[in-house]
Amino acid sequence: MTALKDMWLEMHWNTKLHRKVLGSQQGNCAFYEWALELQNQNTLLYGNTAHLSDIQLCNQLEANICDKLTVPVLRAKLTNNISLKKWIEEVKHLDDKHLKDLASHRKITEELYRTSKHAMSSTKTSSSKTYNPSSSCLGTLTEAERTLLMKHRGCFKCRKFYVLHQLKDCTNGTLEASSYKTLTEADAIMAKLKTKTIAAIRPVGAVMPSPFQNRPPYVALSLDRAFF
Repeated sequence: MTALKDMWLEMHWNTKLHRKVLGSQQGNCAFYEWALELQNQNTLLYGNTAHLSDIQLCNQLEANICDKLTVPVLRAKLTNNISLKKWIEEVKHLDDKHLKDLASHRKITEELYRTSKHAMSSTKTSSSKTYNPSSSCLGTLTEAERTLLMKHRGCFKCRKFYVLHQLKDCTNGTLEASSYKTLTEADAIMAKLKTKTIAAIRPVGAVMPSPFQNRPPYVALSLDRAFF
């Protein structure tokens, strides 16, 4: 086998492969795939001084695992007397758990992003319907505005609070979008105060004229004699 390798492989192939094994790192690869690749490369070095023993290969793997896996492996406190195969299986189990947690976190993040994006889009659409300065047509009422108008006896057409008419009876003109401002609770309270102020002003009672006013003197005198 050694003679066959020397015949068909390039010169100093063993040195180059040995350096490749020693310089290999897990990176973003799954641990088990990376460990198998390293074992296959080391197998080609069998019978050569560059070949790593199981203990050496185990140390090489442990020294070059990804940072996310380093702490879990240390916490697992894997004993030194287990075989290389058993050690790789134990680390594979830890790596699988890490990859599963990572996928779960990624899914949650993507879901939050989609939810946030949808909420922002809905808010923007609602705002554009309520008030669009570039358009002369006024948008439809928002749910909040509709609730305020119902609560404070308002009209859905002229959008005024505390009025004595409804949408079908409203004779006010169409509102301009360029000057319209979204209705608020403060607007409703202000309209209510104005309504109370107007109601507090009572009309002065009419003074009936005296039956003796604006009569000729002789008529008034005759009436006085009639009563006395």
